[in-house]
Formats: sequence, structure tokens, C-alpha cells
Amino acid sequence: MNRRQLLVTAAGALAAAAAVPATMFVAGASDDPASAQRDALYGEVPLGAYAAKGKAAYPWTSLRAAATAIAAGDHTHATSLLHRVATDPHVEPLMRLEAWTALRGLGAFPTPSEAARFEGVVVEVILSTGRDTLAAYADKSAVYISASGQTITLLPGTALGPQVDAVLAAGRVSQRRIGPWMSAQTPALPYNGGARVTILTAWGISFGQGPIDSISRDPRSSQVFNAANTLLQAMIARANAPEPTGKG
Repeated sequence: MNRRQLLVTAAGALAAAAAVPATMFVAGASDDPASAQRDALYGEVPLGAYAAKGKAAYPWTSLRAAATAIAAGDHTHATSLLHRVATDPHVEPLMRLEAWTALRGLGAFPTPSEAARFEGVVVEVILSTGRDTLAAYADKSAVYISASGQTITLLPGTALGPQVDAVLAAGRVSQRRIGPWMSAQTPALPYNGGARVTILTAWGISFGQGPIDSISRDPRSSQVFNAANTLLQAMIARANAPEPTGKG
């Protein structure tokens, strides 16, 4: 199957899952070719591993220095470095989330105003073929990872602005309706036909999950779920569009 066929096959994934019988399917790392990529969408990668891949410039240098300080037991210095990154409006949302995850691990929690800042939303469905994931962030970037592990990425503000804005606006509505998740562990989605909407903030995650038909109708999650489906269709249509050819 070529790239175009893969994208076309994925195009109806969120909508089609509602019609799939809820047979058992366990989506774990052994089943998912893109498990690490999906996990990274939440801003909860261990700090040392996340910072190691970055550039030799701020904010990556601050994150690496914080990881070194934590390893040395200097939590005060680490907290100072991380808080600068976590509250920097010029840093991408996913990196701010990573900084807040590390801060919470040090016992440093956001103020109410910091915790209220919406950073993004992740929508997932489980199909018999695997897990489909769409993430949109406050800088108007977006990522789609298909069940087969294929990825489509929108850089901040480059395309599909109205569709991305609709997902973000709906995510902010869900944020007001879904309380924060207080456990360190997120329940699995262990069945075909399951769906989850996850709101990303400095405090951590808030989410709703259940059968896809329920998630697509529940007033706490329906707006963002359906907006995500519209964005997904647009991202795949854009990826499938013929490349412009030059004249001559």
C-alpha cells in the first residue's frame, strides 16, 4: 500500500469507529509501531530523555541543565530553570508541558492562573487495526498519527487555520467541563470502538473516555471530538492533494 492509499484509508477513522462493534483489542507498545511518538504528544516524556534530543540553544540548554541539576539533587536550581521555560510564552506548548511535568515531579505546582492556561488537546480512537491519534496545540500546530504509524504534521499557523482554531476553541470548552485527573496513571483504552479526549494544561491532563458513540455525543467532549474529525479530514485531504507542477 502506497502513501496515498494509507492516507485515504485513514481518512474516515474517527467517524468510522462509531460503527465498529466493540470487540476486544488491547493497544500496547508491542502492538503499536508509533507508541513512543504518541506518548510524546502529551508532554510527559522523562525530562532527561526529552532534553537530550534538543539543540544547543535555549530552551533546550535550560532543560538539560535542569535534568543535570535534578540528578545532582539540586532541586532549587532545577525548579528555577524549569519555571522559566514553563512560563515562557515564546516556547512551544509541548515544551512548556514537558517543563511543567518535571516541575510537578519536584513538588512545584502551577498557580491557578498558570494552571488555567490551555496548551492543547489530544483525541484518540481505538480501531481493530490499532490506535488513531490527533493532537492540536495552542500555537496552532497539529499532528495526526494513524493506526499504522504514519504521521501528518502541521507546523504552527501554516495551514488549515480555521479547522485548527475550531479544535482549540472546543478544547477550551471541554477544559471548563472536565476536571483535572489526579492520578499519576491514565487508564488504558483496551477495546475497539473506544475513544478519549485529553486536555493538556500546566496542571496535567483532564480527559473523558468511553465508547466512541458516547464521547461523540457527551456535551463535555462532543464539540472537540467532532472538530477533531473535521480537522483530520482536512489534514488528509491536504496531504493527498497533488503536488504543484512547474511550467515549461
